[in-house]
Amino acid sequence: MSKVIRILMLEGASAEVDRIISELRQKALGVETRRVSTEADFQRQLREFEPDLILADNPAPASGELPALAAARKECPAAPFIFISDSIRGTSERNRAQKQLAAFFALGQQLSTAKTVAEAGDIIFQVADQLLGWDAFSFAIYSPGDKVLRYVMDGDTVDGRRVSGVGSCIDHPPSALAERVIQEGGQLILKESVGQPVAGALAFGDKVRPSASILYVPIRDGSTVIGVISIQSYAPNAYDRGNLETLQTLADYCAGALIRIRAQDALGESEANYRSLAEKSPDAILLHRYAKIVYANPAALKLLREKSLEGLLGLSIFDLVPPENCEIIRRRIEVATGGGSTSPLEQKILRRDGSVVDVEAISVPFTYKGVPSVQTIACDITERKHLEQQLRQAQKMEAIGLLAGGVAHDFNNLLAVIRGSSEFLMLAPDQFSAETRECLNQITTASERGAGLTRQLLAFSRKQVMQPAPILLNGAVADLAKMLKRVIGEQIDLKCRYEPQLPFVQADPGMIEQVLINLAINSRDAMPRGGQLLIATEVVDLDEARAHANPEARPGKFACIIVKDAGTGIPPEDLPRIFEPFFTTKELGRGTGLGLATVYGIVKQHQGWIEVSSQPGEGSTFTIFLPAIPKPVAKPSESTAEPPLPGGTETILLVEDDYSVRLITRRVIEARGYKVYEAASAREALDTWRGREQEIALLLSDVVMPEGITGRELAEEMRASHPGLRVILMSSYNADVISKDRNFFRLNRMFYLQKPWLARTLLETLRRCLDEKH
Repeated sequence: MSKVIRILMLEGASAEVDRIISELRQKALGVETRRVSTEADFQRQLREFEPDLILADNPAPASGELPALAAARKECPAAPFIFISDSIRGTSERNRAQKQLAAFFALGQQLSTAKTVAEAGDIIFQVADQLLGWDAFSFAIYSPGDKVLRYVMDGDTVDGRRVSGVGSCIDHPPSALAERVIQEGGQLILKESVGQPVAGALAFGDKVRPSASILYVPIRDGSTVIGVISIQSYAPNAYDRGNLETLQTLADYCAGALIRIRAQDALGESEANYRSLAEKSPDAILLHRYAKIVYANPAALKLLREKSLEGLLGLSIFDLVPPENCEIIRRRIEVATGGGSTSPLEQKILRRDGSVVDVEAISVPFTYKGVPSVQTIACDITERKHLEQQLRQAQKMEAIGLLAGGVAHDFNNLLAVIRGSSEFLMLAPDQFSAETRECLNQITTASERGAGLTRQLLAFSRKQVMQPAPILLNGAVADLAKMLKRVIGEQIDLKCRYEPQLPFVQADPGMIEQVLINLAINSRDAMPRGGQLLIATEVVDLDEARAHANPEARPGKFACIIVKDAGTGIPPEDLPRIFEPFFTTKELGRGTGLGLATVYGIVKQHQGWIEVSSQPGEGSTFTIFLPAIPKPVAKPSESTAEPPLPGGTETILLVEDDYSVRLITRRVIEARGYKVYEAASAREALDTWRGREQEIALLLSDVVMPEGITGRELAEEMRASHPGLRVILMSSYNADVISKDRNFFRLNRMFYLQKPWLARTLLETLRRCLDEKH
């Protein structure tokens, strides 16, 4: 069945209208009609009935033909509007009607192509000139919310020639006359005297020659005023009420075009602002519609490593996502497409060169060029993830370092008891048989081995007490080379190369040996079928540029140890973790994962750093940088004969929370003639101290004790009442646990004793402290 033709008839029952409808039905066409006679009904039926054809009986007394045409063009621009009338008798009246209809139809076509409000205004005044004629005109856009006018253009007639110009871009409140037009509607002003001013009007153009006739109407979108139009003539009584109605119809007819243009201008301005911000944004911005990319900013091109925007346009967003992430990205796009926003998500993006980059992205709904789209903003977080990984690594190493330090502390206390007890017994060697003395020597040797293990743990935790001295690395390497050959085996060819002009470094020789042993064993394990191991020394002067390449490096002169093997090398994925505690690639039972971690801790304690280069199958090179120091002044040689163990009769207050350590320490001290008071905590020590301030000559206290009072704080409190008190502080940790200031003990007249101590070291330290002059 053919489509039903909906016909809306305006006004009376014209015989011509009825004849047209009858002919349509005779041609077997479906016809549905509606008749209206008022402007309100006509407006309502335009919206509800949506006619395919509009027939108007001309003239239309209730609404006027031109207002009806304007309303029809706005609500149903595609529906033909036909005037049918047999009432236009005179030739002049018929010509006028035809001229108006032709002008309005032409106006609609011209306005549809207008790009700016100024272009639309120029078209309006051309039509107004055809229909009504004018000597001057003005056109302004009105903002109802702000209640301000912006004059777009105006014109005048000067010496018989039309002159028009662009109005001011400044917003200002409407004049009194313009306000009346906005509030009350169109105004027809006919002056009785040509020189008479118009009340409330804003003069423009040739102000010496005032207009005699004025038409001033609002531009209306329904009940909302969006602008004002004025045309003027220098001739008296040039316009009438009919002209006012025509100009009002013309103004209303143009409202739709002005709204469209202003919306396009706003959209264009918004898009221009958006593009400016997007082009300068450091974050990647992708706009996509139905998952197809329609825009990408320069940061996105850089992130994706794409040379031009054309290389991304039309590409699916899923082409940039690893397959395992496609489903979650699809759900996030659905959320944004539905009007919601997604939370930041860390994800991987596939670059155009095939590489992968970590980003943090959000997706939000967005309108691009008037069409709903999705905006995805992505930030490269590669550097952030690297820093986070470094932070986690540092936290992990700190936690394990604390654990290692705590274990070493407790172990040192046990060693102090073992070593102290054996040495106490050996103070009187004549009371034992040779076999017993040998057993005691073995106990002492074993405790020294245990102390070596604790040094390894403390080196990792960076709490080991160093015994630094000016040394040449050449000597340390040469002294260790013979032993290393036995450690690494005959299948390894050990080569040593020495820098002849190597500067001194301040280092603990035993700890440097430990570094070399660990690195040599690591290289041996990397060469199961044998190979060459090179240990070399060299001197390096680092400038700012080279030091900047390594975050741990610094400019200056350094003595270096280089350990290079021809082993299997280190895989790139393992290289960042090699100094991580307990990380090992060796099979179970062949590695603890503490070797390189210990090396790292020792080197850091010596204010140095390590650089590693390695490729699978091409071996590894470890370069250790230690700061150079000036050559030390040689001291005169001293006799090597061991002096007798010192003793004394002074009174000593011993403070130690570990019972076994306290017991053996007291026995060793009392065996050399000293009188000893003992306490298990700082509070007990203070109770013992009170009343004996003049008797007690020396405080020998552990540093870390229970109840929250340290040995240092105890010493300070006692010295407050007896400034001459001598003080020795003991600890299994480095002296740095007491103070980072290396001059602390000298400035505070204190001594420090490292646990586990030798009996001789304990007794000599006691005597030196008691004999030192204050």
